[in-house]
Amino acid sequence: MAFFDIIIFFKKWLNNKMKCAFLLESPDISGGTYVIFEHAIRMAKRGNIITIITEEPIDKNRLNWYPEARKLSWMTYKMAKSINFDIVIATWWHTVYKLYSLTLWVL
Repeated sequence: MAFFDIIIFFKKWLNNKMKCAFLLESPDISGGTYVIFEHAIRMAKRGNIITIITEEPIDKNRLNWYPEARKLSWMTYKMAKSINFDIVIATWWHTVYKLYSLTLWVL
């Protein structure tokens, strides 16, 4: 069974249909957040399903400094608990500890 799971994973990867989440501590202006948004936007433009996950709901006005980030899907950890992601990226040491609260697709 695991062999076929690996095939499914790589088919998604090759077809740019990965369901990816970025765990973000804060959407406020910073060099690190800029880089995260750049990666997320570029992955979304390639056809991947990108979600930004934060502790609390984000007011979209906080994204005025990077307007394209508004186009991404945003949710809280609580909202994301029932969603299976192919890849989850912790973007800061603090967010690593929150990985356990999400459902990951595991081979």
